[in-house]
Amino acid sequence: MDADLHKRLSTRHRECLRLYHQRYRLKPMARMLGISENTVSGYLTEAVHLLNAAGRVDAAEMLAQYETAHPESRGRFSVGDDHSISVPIPAVRQGEGAISAAPGWTTFFPTRSNRGGPNDLSWRQRLTAIFSGLLLLIFAVWVSVALYSFSAEQMGRLIH
Repeated sequence: MDADLHKRLSTRHRECLRLYHQRYRLKPMARMLGISENTVSGYLTEAVHLLNAAGRVDAAEMLAQYETAHPESRGRFSVGDDHSISVPIPAVRQGEGAISAAPGWTTFFPTRSNRGGPNDLSWRQRLTAIFSGLLLLIFAVWVSVALYSFSAEQMGRLIH
């Protein structure tokens, strides 16, 4: 990618492409950038057109290669950026800003540790989570039925 193509991208285009290159999904990207998923998708689509790339992966790879070759360009403003509102953001690493559950809860009911990244749970952890959830649901239904029948018996005694 040459400098002319890079200058076409706004700061938001570059932020979205960087996160996409790090394999973030749209929802976590939107949360991190404080914009909607549709807006993130729009920025990625615009970046693909501006860079004449084959797709999002290609556009993200083009930007990564350019910024590797020209580290001074990372975080700089481009044509069309509003300098009074937008500021360059630091590099975002995989796993930053991920929501983590309470430590005690994750030992009983495993969850994904890095939201937006690849699923790092083994098949046993996934099956354990599904089975635990199913048991919890069955228990909740059983308690509800027991409470309902107990209260129906008590009401019947009061009426007669």
